[in-house]
Amino acid sequence: PASSRYKIYIIDEAHMVTTQGFNALLKLVEEPPPHVRFIFATTEAEKVLPTIRSRTHNYTFRLIPARTLQAHLAQVCAAEGVAAEPAALALVARAGAGSARDSLSVLGQVISGSGPAGVTYAEAVAQLGLTDVALLDDAIDALAAHDGAGLFTVIDKVIDAGHDPRRFVTDLL
Repeated sequence: PASSRYKIYIIDEAHMVTTQGFNALLKLVEEPPPHVRFIFATTEAEKVLPTIRSRTHNYTFRLIPARTLQAHLAQVCAAEGVAAEPAALALVARAGAGSARDSLSVLGQVISGSGPAGVTYAEAVAQLGLTDVALLDDAIDALAAHDGAGLFTVIDKVIDAGHDPRRFVTDLL
């Protein structure tokens, strides 16, 4: 490296490297020069050559909890001067599915489609195509009361409102 302590090589999607490619890297990974570090990024570690895996450290990353994402999104909105309801940010965090990058992308989409009031719960529900919490509550109440007719009424409301039934079931779960 010209000015840093280490030269770092990041091999993204490492599970896509062929056996021949890993064999070519094996000597470097086993005995790297003191200034070289390798990072093998993959979502399928079991596909990485076992001899490479046995000579590396494995750090498994976890999804970010929704509450942590929601707090981060609130900080971003505050820094950018965008008004946002906490309930709307909770939906955005849920839509991001544990990924900060995806949550920020969804937030950008919701902000661009929001009105002068900023990011509201109603806007987020509409833009993300999520099921309104009132319908979810009605479905849960019908299930808890063993009220089949009431549940079918809720399902009719979901379909009449133009919601995707599969999305409704996902949101319900």
